[in-house]
Amino acid sequence: MLRLIDNVCGAGGTHARPVAVCGEAAADPLLAPLLVGFGVSQLSVGVFS
Repeated sequence: MLRLIDNVCGAGGTHARPVAVCGEAAADPLLAPLLVGFGVSQLSVGVFS
């Protein structure tokens, strides 16, 4: 799955398109920095109360 996300981010960069991840993966404090490192431009998370 991580390789797929990396490939999508590479294609997004090649075609000047943003890549967004939403949901629990984007909210994971260990995974979020990795996603940003891959080139994800937007992380969308829910509000925690």
